[in-house]
Amino acid sequence: MHKQIEIIYTLSDNLKCRTEQGVVDLPANTLALFSTMDLHYIFSEPGSGICDRYVLYFSSSFISSLSTQEINLLECFNVSQLKHPILLSVSEKQRENYIQLMEQMISYQKNASSGQEFKENYGYVLHIKFLLGQFLLLINQLYYQKYGYMQEGIYHSHSQIVMKVCEFLQAHITEDVSTDFLAKQFHISKT
Repeated sequence: MHKQIEIIYTLSDNLKCRTEQGVVDLPANTLALFSTMDLHYIFSEPGSGICDRYVLYFSSSFISSLSTQEINLLECFNVSQLKHPILLSVSEKQRENYIQLMEQMISYQKNASSGQEFKENYGYVLHIKFLLGQFLLLINQLYYQKYGYMQEGIYHSHSQIVMKVCEFLQAHITEDVSTDFLAKQFHISKT
């Protein structure tokens, strides 16, 4: 379990994921989406070769400012009635676009971490947010193609509140937080 959202993009076909429901194969060109509440373990069979993949971790608060009332970039992580992990297949045609976005995010992060001059790093966090936002838009499009749209307005407003409450609870996991306190904190009914 993580304090951050996790996306795994598989390049090789020898990865497996153990969840509470059992073991799932992760074929090549698959996106595996994990919310902060998804217990999971990624592994490969001994002797199965190199496990080539990209792994992205980020907090929902890092990207939530780019979401709008109409488009919640984190919607694909919010739907609890689906079997987890949520697996999305990326076509060969889309593959290069996904890899390019991930490589750009890695490049900005490496440049910032290497201590290069400020003018070369100027706005790197914003660049990463924009690239991650674009990446999440593509993921949500795949998600909608597979599972359909959640068109209910009530769902959209509730999903954002639920995500904020989950973030709050994770940040205060060691504290005694009551439903009365959460209701006051988020201006919602305790039921």
